[in-house]
Amino acid sequence: MKLNAFVLGLVCFACGVAVAAPRKPKAPKPLWPVANPGFLQGNFTPSTNQRLISGIFGPRLKWGDGRYDHHEGFDFYAFFDEAHPRGDHPVTCILDGVVTDIIDPPNPERTETGRKVVVTHAVPWSAYGAPREWGPVKSGYLHLSAIRVQKGQKLEAGDLVGEAGESGYTSTVHLHLNLYRAGGRDVNVNPARVFQPKLYPQAVTPLSKQTVEVQWLERDVEGGTAVARVLLPYNAYTLDGFVFEVDKDTRRAISFEYVSAEQRDKRDTGDVDLFPGLRLYPLRFNGGGTLEANNARSVPRGWPLARHPIRGGGVRLGFDLEARDVPKDAKSFAITVHGVGGERVTVKARGFEASR
Repeated sequence: MKLNAFVLGLVCFACGVAVAAPRKPKAPKPLWPVANPGFLQGNFTPSTNQRLISGIFGPRLKWGDGRYDHHEGFDFYAFFDEAHPRGDHPVTCILDGVVTDIIDPPNPERTETGRKVVVTHAVPWSAYGAPREWGPVKSGYLHLSAIRVQKGQKLEAGDLVGEAGESGYTSTVHLHLNLYRAGGRDVNVNPARVFQPKLYPQAVTPLSKQTVEVQWLERDVEGGTAVARVLLPYNAYTLDGFVFEVDKDTRRAISFEYVSAEQRDKRDTGDVDLFPGLRLYPLRFNGGGTLEANNARSVPRGWPLARHPIRGGGVRLGFDLEARDVPKDAKSFAITVHGVGGERVTVKARGFEASR
């Protein structure tokens, strides 16, 4: 008969036998997958205009009926220099592992991921604080211009996987990195679980009172809505979602990792019917500057950003949150911003900038 850990502990306590707790596996530091000159700057601080990761995990702006699509990884810049005029820098493996899948079709432009390599690593997710059921860490390298490995090949951290590119459904040269866990199928998780702020303070900023800014924009009493804006001026990549609390009612909530795990079939349809009582409006696309500027100038009329432009101009990383079905007599409002590392930042409303 098998005993779970809790029961086993009680038995050993009764018998007077000391049993050491199972050791947590050591979490190796992942290697940055694409060379980046930002690491040569000792005083580099991530910001909207100065960043080493161009695309975060979670919703991003997408015009039309589907308000956003769900970006399920990190985009790493591939800089253009004399040695790599096309940006096709070497892409290297982030941790020791084995190549378990390769997608290299004759016409990669007709494949969403383009040329892709998947590596299964020896380190389990539990080493990074996740449940044991998540199994081993897996990494996916997408949109490659060339693949330099074979299926079954063993790799060490830093070994060449391929070259950065723009194959598949993308228009810029970069590396899209996915991280997966077990769960019936491979489930996407936020790469910030491995690329943690304590390991890469120059690139990944944690959520804190200093890195989160909340603006209370509008309360429509008759319409039953309340709008708040959450800005992340230092690109806090550990972001996983929000709770918009109305009179201590916490049902208006969103988790980006939950969308990937449980609602993937709806991930590109916007937020319709995903989270009752809450609408989400990403403020910008996670991509290049020109596209961001275009999006900032062509905000649909129904978006809060059209009624409440970002102060100071420019494009900021952030989200507008609209609570719906708000009772007319609601008295208190609060936003809690959640991160994958367990961090939480709560900001309470002292009043709205506009009321009607």
